Amino acid sequence: MWQRMAFVTAVVLLGFSGGVLALFVRGMHAERGAVAGFCFVSALGVVQAWMVASEIAKARRLYGNIRNACYRGAQAKFRVVSLVGLCAIVGVLPIALIGASSGAPARFATVMLGGAVLSTIAALTVLPVLIARIAE
Repeated sequence: MWQRMAFVTAVVLLGFSGGVLALFVRGMHAERGAVAGFCFVSALGVVQAWMVASEIAKARRLYGNIRNACYRGAQAKFRVVSLVGLCAIVGVLPIALIGASSGAPARFATVMLGGAVLSTIAALTVLPVLIARIAE
């Protein structure tokens, strides 16, 4: 159980780095709106990573081989995790593109955009590789 939480934390930290990178690219500072975005990114990263890690654990009980289980687990949850990330991205895209460039909603949307993209990629690619490397 503690290993799964460590993997989830890794995905959340990668999501945070996506939010920080997005703020840096847009030239914004991390203020109130950005903090709310980081809270949402952490929740999104936990959900996505937990779904993939749970499916990998289930596949490991079925197949036994950890590499095969990581591949099958990520493959089985690809659509679900992608759609969760895509919904978050599409939901904040209008605020990020049309909203005021320096207001709190724009910071929130910028952090959400960068964090959702990177946490989705991390949950589907980095997490299975990390699990396979550590479990071997």
